[in-house]
Amino acid sequence: MFLSVIALALLVGALAGGGLPRLAQLRLRWVWVLGIALALRVGAVLGWQNDLLGSLPVGAAFIAGYLLILVWLSGNWHVPGLQIAAVGIGLNTLAVALNAGQMPIWGAAFAAAGFTPDALSNDPFHFLLAASSVADFVGRGGIFGDVIPIPLPVIRDVVSVGDALLAAGISCRGGTGRARAISLPVAGPQPQLQPAVDGPAGLVLRRSDPPGGAGRARAPARVAARRGDRLRRHRGTQRGARAARRRAG
Repeated sequence: MFLSVIALALLVGALAGGGLPRLAQLRLRWVWVLGIALALRVGAVLGWQNDLLGSLPVGAAFIAGYLLILVWLSGNWHVPGLQIAAVGIGLNTLAVALNAGQMPIWGAAFAAAGFTPDALSNDPFHFLLAASSVADFVGRGGIFGDVIPIPLPVIRDVVSVGDALLAAGISCRGGTGRARAISLPVAGPQPQLQPAVDGPAGLVLRRSDPPGGAGRARAPARVAARRGDRLRRHRGTQRGARAARRRAG
């Protein structure tokens, strides 16, 4: 009931434009921590089914696996969508911790998904929660257990609220497309940059006149040039007058 949620999340992400190709582009850290968590879960199930654990508490391995997943998620907190997945894993961890390492299943949801109690005969992780009242159901973590039936032929399952949040986080990350540049129209003519060779400095960039505004664009430059010419002529006249007075004296 964990792998089916991930498969459903990847399917939703693929339909949204992401999926495995998109997830493969992420730079995830501490992947080895996630590998140890999955190995603990698989090893605990196989060890229990083959009577290899003896008196070792199999539930402790499931709790440790969930805690390691939380550690891995904390190391990848920067990845959008994994924050939602972390909340989901946290709720699952709470439900498992309240039941000595087992995940409770609501019997009504289990039947609505099309299962019978015999389906759990070889499952050390899940169990049908028999609660005497609503308060007992909530107090034993049943509200955080598997309470949502999925009566689909391919992925028939019962999942928890935490599983739904986990799927939402993964599909959100898998379906996130790349940002696209948006060009906004700008009113009026815009100047363009053109290459030009000015002096020994080599290649420089010079702003060209906007279309239809050559006269207006060059007007300030022309005024400045004319003022400079008048100032130079005035200074030249003053220097000539002083030289004439010195010669006359």
